[in-house]
Amino acid sequence: MWKRQRLLFVTALLLLLAACTPAAPSAPATGGASPETEAAAGEPQTGGYIMAATIEDPDALDPHKTIMATASSIQSWIYDTLFYIGEDGLPKGLLAESWTVSEDSKTLTVVLREGRKFHDGTPVDADAVAFTFNRMLDPATASPAKDQAGPLESVTALDEKTVAFVFSEPYAPFYFAASTSYFGIISPTAVEKLGDDFARQPVGSGPFMFKEWKAGQEITLVRNPDY
Repeated sequence: MWKRQRLLFVTALLLLLAACTPAAPSAPATGGASPETEAAAGEPQTGGYIMAATIEDPDALDPHKTIMATASSIQSWIYDTLFYIGEDGLPKGLLAESWTVSEDSKTLTVVLREGRKFHDGTPVDADAVAFTFNRMLDPATASPAKDQAGPLESVTALDEKTVAFVFSEPYAPFYFAASTSYFGIISPTAVEKLGDDFARQPVGSGPFMFKEWKAGQEITLVRNPDY
């Protein structure tokens, strides 16, 4: 008798989504507009959800503990990165408001946007960014994505908004690496509080917040009302 092959379970990613369904301005007093008419007008309406299926559970939702594509697709909703890559192929600022490069191209100085907060209410500041990258660089973390940082040697908070990235040699691919979910900025407070459990209870500053993980069944994220 053939042995029954193990089936990979399906993980449903359930996202409570804001602004996913357009709606129209108020209908005239003489009669109500149909939902189809309202939807066609283009005004955003709060509510709804997105469900996405995968063939496997992620191994972790700690960006320093995984390089799985399944994990990355979920992490991209939870974490903000410093940069994103625009349609022109050039880096644009997400958490980064502006940045400068030294004459020898070995130091990248990033100024952060003000007012951004993690899902636990703590600020996304220079200390949090430095903590994130230095945790990734720490050999004790054994981050599988560390090599993507190239010759990055150190990351230092210069003040509340400013972070210096020091490289042993120029490394232009860093902008692309820093736009991936594996370089998402994490909450130091949550990491220190949760320890290894952070991988199952992630805290970032992105558009969706972690709510629940039922292993082999579903991961539920909810809208970040402050995004």
